[in-house]
Amino acid sequence: MAKKKTKKQKQQDPDFEAMRKRALQPFKPSLTDEDITQFENEVRKKSLENMKELKNQVKQSDKERIMEQSVFEHHL
Repeated sequence: MAKKKTKKQKQQDPDFEAMRKRALQPFKPSLTDEDITQFENEVRKKSLENMKELKNQVKQSDKERIMEQSVFEHHL
């Protein structure tokens, strides 16, 4: 079983020292409110574009289906 490190040994450990320095630095968020708003607007814009594209595809498929039915009915 490994022995626990003493306080002095922990302070000499480079990983511990780096972690301690990071902990003492002030918190700076990586994203600001403007970044979040911009991202939401981009997602919203892409969503609307996808919705319009799907709507056009549905309209096109409905047109094709109606034309097929009219051709079928015409032959009858």
